[in-house]
Amino acid sequence: MPTKTPATCPRCAGRLVPVLYGEPPPEAGAAERRGELIIAGCVLSEQLAESACTACGFEVPYPEGKGPFDEDDEHDEDEEPEDELT
Repeated sequence: MPTKTPATCPRCAGRLVPVLYGEPPPEAGAAERRGELIIAGCVLSEQLAESACTACGFEVPYPEGKGPFDEDDEHDEDEEPEDELT
């Protein structure tokens, strides 16, 4: 679950919106056009943005270890791991 970030950009006072990673659902394009989120797709870097400003592009990074692809504590402990290819 995303952490709570400020709604206002600290650089320009513009609006901060969530950044969506991975393959977006069909409705995400319309949400991006309305300025409700930013679609980043599968672009990965060392420090991913949790949110970004729609006016100046300022990015608010995820806290260390809390990115969108980090494992969370809500996974099923009884779930068998998938076999790795060797």
